[in-house]
Amino acid sequence: RNAGREQRGNSHVAFVIFSSHSRRWHPKKASLMSAYAVDAVVVQREDGTRQATAFHVRFEPTTRAQLRRASTSISQRATRALRWARGGEDDGGFSEDEEEENDVRVELDGEGMVTCECVSDGDDGWCRFAGGDRPSPEELATWPLQPGRNDLVYESGSRKCKSRCYLWREGDFVLACDVDGTVTKSDVRGFLDSTLSMVPTHAHDGVCAFMAQVVAPPRARMLYLTNRPAGWAGKTRAFLAKLDQRGSKLPDGPVLCQPADVMAAFAGEVTHAPNPFKTKALLDVSRAGLRLACGFGNNGRDADAYARAGVPDLAIFVIDEASSITLPRAHRSAGRFDGYGDAALVERVRGLLSDVVDRLMEKTGDAVVI
Repeated sequence: RNAGREQRGNSHVAFVIFSSHSRRWHPKKASLMSAYAVDAVVVQREDGTRQATAFHVRFEPTTRAQLRRASTSISQRATRALRWARGGEDDGGFSEDEEEENDVRVELDGEGMVTCECVSDGDDGWCRFAGGDRPSPEELATWPLQPGRNDLVYESGSRKCKSRCYLWREGDFVLACDVDGTVTKSDVRGFLDSTLSMVPTHAHDGVCAFMAQVVAPPRARMLYLTNRPAGWAGKTRAFLAKLDQRGSKLPDGPVLCQPADVMAAFAGEVTHAPNPFKTKALLDVSRAGLRLACGFGNNGRDADAYARAGVPDLAIFVIDEASSITLPRAHRSAGRFDGYGDAALVERVRGLLSDVVDRLMEKTGDAVVI
């Protein structure tokens, strides 16, 4: 208490008081947080096949498994050193029978278990599918998916995690949108507000109404793309779902997070290091058969990622902390917009998310600037 009084006059010193009523760590709750999954998109193609974006699912190895792995590694290294010292041959490391894999059940909410070959790697916890980082087209063809959102549950032993799987049509127009600094007003404060506040408010004014106006199914789709780690996928989905601005809500859509741990993702954001995740994820979306019509971000790295994925320069928008929106890769005459509430911005993006441009190009045979 006295320490608190002494620090009141110094605005530059911060301190934290830990209450005796703070929640205690609970092993069961911790185990629930050790499994997580990122959303995915399945595209129904015109030829009847299905293609999907990556399914990033992880069941983090338990402490016991990590300790067992570490002790086995130490023991094997000692054995290899003794064998080498005696003139024997080095076997090269772990044998196949020492690798651990755990079967993972995949259930479609309301439909039961679906056909999906999925195992959790005993070393790093990431799941592997028949198609590598996603189910095979043959497996996807048997899933009773409904158009739009479908809820998935992954189960390994006593642990479960959830994600969403969206069934879209080939050729659908996609608006890709960053989260931190683009939906929220800034990167760091926006991240904290969106993950810690019961009622998040640190968002650009009018972002909910704007997105709701321009993203109109059945052909226009909303895709949230963020450098947040996969472990924060659940909190990010919850934030986007509960953000409310004068009765307006953000459109529903998949949230793609990078398959990295918290420290690696945070370091990349703080140091502004180039991150290939967004480009790779966007190319994945495009190869599945969707059209990347436009992209919204808050810095040059976002703009570069959209450009590398094939988004036209006139469809790449960057917003700053003052909510001013520009097209950094287009000519200066392309325009500047006064925030998400600018009527000219609404009109332009609506055009990008429709077949209006395609019809005009068919008539003129040339590119059209809107």
